[in-house]
Amino acid sequence: MNKKIVCIAGVVLVIFSNLFGCVSQTRINENYESYDDSSTVANSEEESVTDATGETKDTQLVLNNKNADTEAISKIYDELRRINGDSLVTVTDDYGYITFLKGTVSEKKFERMSDYENALEFLKPALTASSDIELVFTTALLDDYNYQYAIFTEKLEGDTVTSNVVKFILKDGYMLGLTSSLVPYYAPKGNVIDDTVAIEIVRDYLDENEADKEYFLAPETEKTFKYQTDPITLQEYCTKVFVVISNNPESNKDGVEAPFLEHYVSLNGEYLGKAPSYVKRGQDDERDYSIFNKWFKRSITHSYQTSYEDANGKVEEVVVPVTEDEGKYYLEDSKRRILCADYYEFAYNKRIQILSSKTNDDWDLDTIIAYHNYIVSYDFYAELGRYGPDGLRAPILLLMDYQKENHEPIDNLCYLGCMENVHIFTATTRANNYNRALDVVGHEYTHAVTTTAIENVIYKNEQGVINEAISDIMGECIEIMHYEKEGIDVNPDTVFAMGQSTGNVIRDLIYPELHGQPRYAGGKYYVPTASVPSVNNDLGGVHINSSLVSEMLPMMYFTSGLSLNDIRRIWETVICILVPRSDFSDLCEIVLMACEMSGLEEATETIQKSIKMTRIDAKEPFEYLSENESQISLLLPPWIDWNRSRLEVRNESGKVSVCWPQRKSNKIVITVEPDKYKIRLLQFDQNGDCNAHWQYGENGWEMNGEDNEYYRDIPIGERISLPAIEYINK
Repeated sequence: MNKKIVCIAGVVLVIFSNLFGCVSQTRINENYESYDDSSTVANSEEESVTDATGETKDTQLVLNNKNADTEAISKIYDELRRINGDSLVTVTDDYGYITFLKGTVSEKKFERMSDYENALEFLKPALTASSDIELVFTTALLDDYNYQYAIFTEKLEGDTVTSNVVKFILKDGYMLGLTSSLVPYYAPKGNVIDDTVAIEIVRDYLDENEADKEYFLAPETEKTFKYQTDPITLQEYCTKVFVVISNNPESNKDGVEAPFLEHYVSLNGEYLGKAPSYVKRGQDDERDYSIFNKWFKRSITHSYQTSYEDANGKVEEVVVPVTEDEGKYYLEDSKRRILCADYYEFAYNKRIQILSSKTNDDWDLDTIIAYHNYIVSYDFYAELGRYGPDGLRAPILLLMDYQKENHEPIDNLCYLGCMENVHIFTATTRANNYNRALDVVGHEYTHAVTTTAIENVIYKNEQGVINEAISDIMGECIEIMHYEKEGIDVNPDTVFAMGQSTGNVIRDLIYPELHGQPRYAGGKYYVPTASVPSVNNDLGGVHINSSLVSEMLPMMYFTSGLSLNDIRRIWETVICILVPRSDFSDLCEIVLMACEMSGLEEATETIQKSIKMTRIDAKEPFEYLSENESQISLLLPPWIDWNRSRLEVRNESGKVSVCWPQRKSNKIVITVEPDKYKIRLLQFDQNGDCNAHWQYGENGWEMNGEDNEYYRDIPIGERISLPAIEYINK
């Protein structure tokens, strides 16, 4: 029987001519006071947006949509209720279309492609406004629990729109549910430019608007489908654009990981904006990847062993595989298909120079530690049946000594992306020692996993928050499980502190507020989704708000009674279920479903408690106010750009909190500790530069004036509304 190895969502699989012939290649405590049930946060009675979806409140959004076939949708819900009864759960987007469904459309087994096609035809009015959308089967996956995932992707103009997908979830051929990520297509009008013009448009835009930043543009473009947002209506749509890749000048900034930017140019020549990105290129004309055909075949293998002491005095033994060829030793893992090479040679001399030694006893310590930590991360996922980030044993290239062309070290370690089917990471830098933090390395490795598992990851707002949080969750699981396996003691006070082994903690999943992250939606440090995600608003809070999801891990670890092996299996299932547009509302149900699918229903109570305490299901996060906190709010006038404004408050000790208007709103609300604050409002232009600011003083707002020393007293438990900003013609 003919078979074809394929992978879109990252799980190892083999596709046979029959959809159901796919098989996996390999099968393979104490009192937690931070999550006390008596917490004031847990007293919120906010209703979940995802419960009892069959009720009127879920279908009403659809019925109010003027583009929807309301009669057809009503019939769909009637039939879904008839088949599933009270067990039916759905989640809908802002326009009322289903993004998550727990239940089935048929009591029969799905045995033929026509069964899927009939199900899609039945559900289509409730999934999308595009009645003529064509969805074609692209991939079937089988996870370690024998759950099947059948993925259908939109076909448009002869191409597949990889971000517009419907994913069926099945067990033994019976439908359990689906996730959907469908956005209407917009066809640009006018003459179509060519690739070279698109590159020039990006170059001209950057020269005119960001001349102070150093950009390097890739010599070729890609024409593909991407999500965009209308700047006026904020309606999300899908359209075909030119994508021009550049470096990310902000990647040295704290919290900015993505090393590249995608610049979008419409087919008729309009610069649409940019977004952080990992490279995903089928062909790299600048480098010779044929080197990988000769590696991983060495018959002479050795190992290199050393030990080191981390920042906390913990001694770690490290053993890594080494190969020998013609009298030289190489940092090569033939089993896992991992190679270590020099970053400078790769980036600037366009060569893949594998690190070597004549003696096998003079390796750089940080290189060895990074190599070892990536091997541990690889094995963590291999135990779940995922061999390599894509699940198909694609090679991994670890680039050491991340630096600029002038040899200045770059203060970042990250997943660069995939080129020529090789997954590439920057693994060490002289600017920091995070290569020694297994949880940080596991975080970056997980970015590679989710990038291949979820086509076109949306790295902004709630979707980006989920992506960051899953990397934190799996990174911590990787580190703790390794420590337990090696018999290394784990300190419960720092066990979930990201980067703690280096002495420089980035985030703390138990105590998020120590590092400027919120404990619950609407609380101190929380930021809302952004209408125009940018560096100035953390792309809608992707790093700031990640604690709202990652807090689930310590709750599961300390209160559910599950092993870490059980917990990682739940989150691996979550990764399999997610689609590009899955947001908090979807995630609340997806995690609960993943617990059931993993046979770990006992974890659902912990998840529900976590959802309630973090309030990620809240429709209006700022409606709730803890008795120990206060709020400051400001209504922006129409002549200030709501989408590019930021409120900053600074107390007398210099601690700063920021916030911006919630998407489609002119109201800024920021939750703070009771204190005295200096307050100012900033407005940014399209390039991210501040073009106006207002300082709050004793006499109200002053525009573009000198910094004053006025601190407004914010009493405990108060909601303070700041006076309106008057129009000043300057």
